[in-house]
Amino acid sequence: MPTVHGPLPPSAPDALKVIACACNKSVAQKTKDQDLTCTQLGTKKHSCCEKAIRDHKKTKKPPRLGGERGFERDGTPLKKPRWVLAKSGKLPAKSVWPDACSTDAKGNPTKFYDFKFRCPKGTKTKQQPNGKWLKKGGSRKQPTWTTYDDGETQDQRIKEVGAAQNPPVTKDPEIVDTSNCP
Repeated sequence: MPTVHGPLPPSAPDALKVIACACNKSVAQKTKDQDLTCTQLGTKKHSCCEKAIRDHKKTKKPPRLGGERGFERDGTPLKKPRWVLAKSGKLPAKSVWPDACSTDAKGNPTKFYDFKFRCPKGTKTKQQPNGKWLKKGGSRKQPTWTTYDDGETQDQRIKEVGAAQNPPVTKDPEIVDTSNCP
């Protein structure tokens, strides 16, 4: 793993925190001279985390981790990655995409996790009709679960998908953020 040095802690939340902190720092250093939006930065950080999880899985050492998995709302796993479905215009409406999971020995998810990264102050957030960009004001609060237009929250949808798995995922999903990173 290019951004994570040494073995990961044995618990999934601790290991994912190490990955999130390393990717947050690595992407910030690699993109400091680029004029990116908050969304572009978040995508790069999530991609870094996905790669770090894949690299960790190759070591076959604990903890057992899985990367982003897509599901229909009824819990049916999607067979293709999000970017493939999005590019082809076949991304199912209201599909659910937890960023990571801990798994059992068979690879079944036991708990879902979602990475949340704070957007740095002064980063572009939304382009206005006049072409100018709104910029991030530098909130100190960590991001939380997304609330959708229908009033449902991201964690509610992840819980529903987890309950539909075989075996069911009974643990509540958890946010992995970059608070208290070294």
